[in-house]
Amino acid sequence: MNCSNNALQSVIERTNWIVTHLSILPDNYALSNSSFEVNDQNVYTIASRIFTCNKVRSVHVVYDDDNAICNCNTPLSTKFVIRLFQAPEHTGNVLVEIRRKAGCSLDFQQEYRALFQAATYGEAHPREYPFHKKAMCMVDKGHTGEKYIPLPKGIIERSLEMAQNHLRLEHYDAQMLVLKDLALTTDPSSTETASIATKLIFQEYTGILEFVINVITQKMVVHDDDDDERNENMRSGSLTLLRNLLTVSLQDIGGDDNNGNGNITLQGVSLINNAFSKETLVQSLLQDVKEARNYPWNACLAAKCLALLVANFVDIKLQVGGDRNAFNVLNDARIFGNASYSYLKQEVDDVYDVCYGEQKEE
Repeated sequence: MNCSNNALQSVIERTNWIVTHLSILPDNYALSNSSFEVNDQNVYTIASRIFTCNKVRSVHVVYDDDNAICNCNTPLSTKFVIRLFQAPEHTGNVLVEIRRKAGCSLDFQQEYRALFQAATYGEAHPREYPFHKKAMCMVDKGHTGEKYIPLPKGIIERSLEMAQNHLRLEHYDAQMLVLKDLALTTDPSSTETASIATKLIFQEYTGILEFVINVITQKMVVHDDDDDERNENMRSGSLTLLRNLLTVSLQDIGGDDNNGNGNITLQGVSLINNAFSKETLVQSLLQDVKEARNYPWNACLAAKCLALLVANFVDIKLQVGGDRNAFNVLNDARIFGNASYSYLKQEVDDVYDVCYGEQKEE
């Protein structure tokens, strides 16, 4: 897409779901159980409420105005379809069908409840923001209060060694399972376990970090019939792990009591900053942000990684802050996020605050 098309797309960014035609439910249509009727509201109001709900919950949606249908994909990759029909018995009512296609049933249940509240009562509730959640990991702090539940000696090391070995195999399903497991192990909310695992990855199991950087910098891609979706998932898993590693390691450096491990963790972060070419990594993250309209969740993850890097490394801050193309990419993503994907705007704003201060274009 050329620059003029990008500029035009920013100007005409979608800001609502405008349903142009509402069909009557066909007699032979197998309606999903996850459907409901909305009374005393016209279709334009209901469609607008659904759009707002998807926006504040950062659900990626492709809207079809003419056929009153939209395809949705949550940050957890749960896919579902929303269809609007004219209710068969009461012509003044609108029938809303929400049908799950793939992904987590619990995640879908949360989206269904949120959409029901939005369509029926006009209440749009954001999901818990995943980058700032306060959940306590039971492995770290359980029913013993502030005391830690000790893990068996060497279990984290064995787990990371196994993960590193599986990532070296060219097997997509195994690699994805490993990335998901590592994302849980390094989840910043799991303070003790995440800190230990992050230090080990930076010190001893650097093959894990190398795999992640290679995926992000596009040195490693999936070659299969489902290239686009698989590469998107692989990048998402790698960006999630990089986000966790940066978050945890920088938290450890900033902590008041890090038992002398701050320098070791800083050396680990420096592997990203030096050994893997910071310029290439930053440009790859900016490319993910640029692809926000196609892969918004990956763009959020990339923007989070950029925010952490520019806030803690002066040379990366200068690289991004002095690059006009980076400014344009971030501003374009911010416009899109402001229009229809709230998480993205929050993450891009963090990069802006460090690199440009109040210099924000709308």
